[in-house]
Amino acid sequence: MFSCTEVNDFEPSIIFFDDPMSSLDEHRRKATIQEIQYLVEREFQAFVLSHDPFFLSDISKLSAISKWAKCYEVET
Repeated sequence: MFSCTEVNDFEPSIIFFDDPMSSLDEHRRKATIQEIQYLVEREFQAFVLSHDPFFLSDISKLSAISKWAKCYEVET
């Protein structure tokens, strides 16, 4: 994952995160969520796919407090 300090070099675009939580400790989990929040606030369109229900719950909380974020559950 790139650092959000690099975002200033890019125009807002679409970013996909495919299960970004594999084997991360609590500190890295929070840092990843903050990075995603930073991108969304700067008008990047982020799609986050994950099998981790705890991470998805944290992302859902972010979407509840942000006017820019929406959270969807896809059932199979």
